[in-house]
Amino acid sequence: MTRLFLIFLLTAGLTSAAWANTASDRDLAREIQQPRYPRGAIEFFTFVIEAGEISKQDLAQAFYRRGNAFYYLGELERAIEEFSRALVLDPRHANAYYNRANAFADLGQHGRAVEDYTAAIRLEPDHDFAFFNRANAYSAKGDQGRAVQDYKKAYALNPADPVYQDKLRELGLFR
Repeated sequence: MTRLFLIFLLTAGLTSAAWANTASDRDLAREIQQPRYPRGAIEFFTFVIEAGEISKQDLAQAFYRRGNAFYYLGELERAIEEFSRALVLDPRHANAYYNRANAFADLGQHGRAVEDYTAAIRLEPDHDFAFFNRANAYSAKGDQGRAVQDYKKAYALNPADPVYQDKLRELGLFR
């Protein structure tokens, strides 16, 4: 029954937690968004993908969610494949670019990570995490000038974040 309910949610386009009005609904929505059981999420989204009969947008979301599950399991190449499939279907999916960039960065492919963080920022100019992680990728590539610019931009977008404050303090740019 739960699987059918989840399929209904996905096919109805209700992939965010906005619809949830009870605690159990919110827990279920969080489970869809960030599964505690990545293997179960992979199985579920594989079922949804193979079942077909869902919109292109929801199919992109299913690939994206399955990519997240692979990422949580440390299967970075598989995660990249899934995020790429999501982007073929929905090239405006900022979080698919962002998460694919994280996977590239984890694999040490910092140039590709910078490209995807830049794409995410182009789609969501206030994506402070993308600026911060792009700064880390620039730093890993040895481009400290661009890294500092992005660290400052992440801080400007979210000055309350202690991670951004600590990084600027480490660079001697924040007291």
